[in-house]
Amino acid sequence: SGRLDLMGDDQFALVRDAVSLSKQLRDVIAVSTPFWPLGLPGWADEWLSLGLDHDGEYLVTVWNRPTGPDSVACTTLDFPGLRGGEVEVEELHPLRLATWATRWSAKTGQLEVRNPTGKAGACVFRVCATP
Repeated sequence: SGRLDLMGDDQFALVRDAVSLSKQLRDVIAVSTPFWPLGLPGWADEWLSLGLDHDGEYLVTVWNRPTGPDSVACTTLDFPGLRGGEVEVEELHPLRLATWATRWSAKTGQLEVRNPTGKAGACVFRVCATP
C-alpha cells in the first residue's frame, strides 16, 4: 500500500525488488505452511514475523516498528523444528540496504534478528538446516 507515485527512485527500486522476489517464490509460497515465530502479532507490537515452512526450508519475514527511544533493537524467532542443529540464514530482501544481523542458537532453536538501522523496516530471510 502507499503512494507509489510519491516514491523516489531508491524507494521504487525496493518495491520492484520485492515484487520480483515474490514472483520467484510464488510456487513455494503456494504450498507452504504458515507459522508465527513470535506468536500471533498484536496491533501495537514493535516486532512481527510470519514464517512459511516448505519441507524444512523456512521463508521468514520480520517487521520492526520502533515506537520510540526505549524500543528494542532485536528480537528472537523460534524454530523448534531446527533445534539441535546448525542452519544457513540467507537474507533475501532488501539487498540494497544494510544487512540485518542474525545469530543462531542450536541449543534453543532460536534466531536472534537485529535491525541495523533502528528505524522501521522489514527483512525476508531463508532459513534451512545445514547437513
